[in-house]
Formats: sequence, structure tokens, C-alpha cells
Amino acid sequence: MIKRDILSIFFSLFILFGSATALAQSDGSSSVAVNVNTASVEMLTTLNGVGEARAKAIIEHRDKYGRSSNLEDLLEVNGIGEATIQQNQSRILFE
Repeated sequence: MIKRDILSIFFSLFILFGSATALAQSDGSSSVAVNVNTASVEMLTTLNGVGEARAKAIIEHRDKYGRSSNLEDLLEVNGIGEATIQQNQSRILFE
């Protein structure tokens, strides 16, 4: 329950501060935001901690259950946990 409350707060803050498509990193490079509802395996694997198997699991979950609307939905995907969500929360979009 607490885990979901924390993720809800992070998601709310993300929405509050907007969803940029390119986010500056400390080394000057940029990371492209990823729409988990439309992204390909290739695009999903750009997320930290998401390899080909997890990317395929996201797509299989999307195909079976429909679009995700928040970070909590991604916790239902096999192999996606809090750490993966926290590492990528500023890059994940649901548009």
C-alpha cells in the first residue's frame, strides 16, 4: 500500500511539472521520454534496467490488458519493480 502511495506521489509530481520529450542529463546528453503505450521493443530498451525481455513483457501486458495510465500499472508487468520505475519515472509517458 505504501509502495503504491509513493508511486502515486511521484506520478503526480511528474504530471505537475510537465512531460518534456527530452530531458537534460548531467553529462549534457539528453534522454528521450518513452510512451509505454506506443513504444517499440527498441524504444523501451532505452529505459534504464529494461532489456529486451522486459520490453517484450511491457508490450505483452499492453496487448493483453490495454493502455497503462500511470506508474502503478507498470508494477503489474512481470520483471518491472519499484527500482525500475524510480530510475525511469521522469522519462515514462502514458499519452
